[in-house]
Order: sequence, then structure tokens, then C-alpha cells
Amino acid sequence: ASKVITCTAAMRLIEDKKLGLDDPVSKYLPEFEKLYVMKNGEKVPAENTLTVRHLMSMQGGFTYNLGFEGIKRIQRESGNKATTREVVSALAEMPLSFEPGENYQYSLCHDILAAVIEVVSGKKFSEYLDEVIFSPLGIKDITFVPTDDVMKRMKQQYIVDLRYFTAVPKTPECVYRLTDNYESGGAGMIASLNDYIKFADALACGESETGYRILKPETVELMKTNQLGEAGLKSLYFNCDRFLGYGYGLGVRTMMKPDLNLSLGPVGEFGWDGAAGAYCMIDTDNHLSIFYGQHVLSCGYAYQNVHKAIRNLVYKALEK
Repeated sequence: ASKVITCTAAMRLIEDKKLGLDDPVSKYLPEFEKLYVMKNGEKVPAENTLTVRHLMSMQGGFTYNLGFEGIKRIQRESGNKATTREVVSALAEMPLSFEPGENYQYSLCHDILAAVIEVVSGKKFSEYLDEVIFSPLGIKDITFVPTDDVMKRMKQQYIVDLRYFTAVPKTPECVYRLTDNYESGGAGMIASLNDYIKFADALACGESETGYRILKPETVELMKTNQLGEAGLKSLYFNCDRFLGYGYGLGVRTMMKPDLNLSLGPVGEFGWDGAAGAYCMIDTDNHLSIFYGQHVLSCGYAYQNVHKAIRNLVYKALEK
């Protein structure tokens, strides 16, 4: 569930007027000026300019192909030591699935955004996160580095065996940690539930228990404003009816029509999920946040059933 944190960090730079939503990504990462799109099986120059908004709203046209040759080349040449900025430079070589801004596709967009944050802030991605989010909130149990100490405390992870619908143990490596020095904006953080909820709660309540505000209310409103047009919403819903009623904002799902999702929550409830079944929900109307942790990959039941049940049980309890 790294993406919500990454996009919150980007929103902080936008709020501070150091970054513009409609700035070309090439303003910060020059190699992204000339991109290519696959059209009718042919790679042709992109006509649209890739912007920060496109990255945040998953409208960049990139994929989640971790085996892309450009990534492999950087890994080989650096002895698996390349930095975030160096790895992301290779993603500019990845042919896009569509013109930037014309559709929605879940992808490495937020990894590219992490490199933008590094350039704009002048700091390593993790250092900027610590400065504006983690330290002020008293969050200490979060890292990108799976040290021996961290791994000793890591809970067993599982993956669903789709043949028998059973969860079987798996080894704890993270495929999204592309090199030893890579800090993934999309899937790289290791955290405790007790620390993650401090982050979600600060957004839901406007500020932390100690009075620290990550983002202004109007910035949070912008973050949870749907960015997708008709084509993008169709792509969001395709084979994912768990998103019915939701749109996609600047890095988060955002509730637009609760009835379509059989939700007891309000319009504007927002958040995201994790690859192993984690669930983050933030509701600024009720000053409510939920963070559910799970360590089971490929568990569609969690997304389709568990998350919705947790959400509705909490709202049902509020009625009392």
C-alpha cells in the first residue's frame, strides 16, 4: 500500500508550488520528452505530452512489465546497485499502450513519480518521505530496506494456489525492489500496521494527534477528485467490479456512487489496496480511517469480499 503515501508526498510538493500537476514529466526527467506508443502493432512517436497528472492518475500508458529489457540492462550494468533515478530512466524506453491521458492502466507510473519527487525535492525519495510525513507523525517503523532485523520481524507471506483455493507459504522477497538501492514509489515500503494507520488517520482527521498537518483540506479534496473520463472508467471497471461506483483520483480510488458498490460510506471516501490484500480507506467527512493488513498474494476474495465487508461493518457500527 505504498502508492497512497507516494502520491501524498507529490501532493505536498504541488501544495508548496514546487511541482505542477500539468507540468511535463520531461521538465524533471528529460529522457521522458520523446516517448513511443504502440499503435496497430507498430511503435510510433507519442503525440501527447506526458504530465505529472498522468503519472498520478495512472493515465501514462505504461505497464507493470518488471522484466522489461531496459530494466534488466540497468540491473546488469550497475551490478544491481542502480538508484531509483537510474532505474526509472530506463522506463522512458518502454513503449506506451496508449497516448498519455487517453485511458487508465495500472502500471509503474508511481515509480516514475518517485523519481520526479527526488528531482524536485533534491533529496532521496525515502529522505523526503521521512521529512514531510514519517518523522512529523512519529512513524519510525517503515523502511525500503529489508535488513536482517526487519526480516526477523516480518510475518510469513502466502500466495493463493488457484487450483485448490488454499494459501501456501512463499519466500519473502519483493519483486518490486528492482535493485539493492531502488526505492519503489509503487510497491516498496515495509511497515507496521500501527505506523501506517498514523498516516491514514492524519489525512482523515486533517492533522495528527500532535497537530501536524500533511496536506491542507483543499489539497486532499483535489487528491480525491476523479481524473478519469469515460474510457478510463471503463478500464478501471473491466474485470474489477469491486471498483463499481468508484473513480480514480490522484493516486487513489475515490467513491462517486456508493449505491453502485453497495457501500454504506459517503461520496469521497478514498484510498487504495495492497498486492497481498492490504486495504487502506480514508474518510474526511467522518474523520475515519481503516487500515487492514494481510499477507496473501493473488487473493481476489480479499478485494471482492473482505474489504467491502470491513468497510460496511465499520459504517454500520457508526450508525449506533
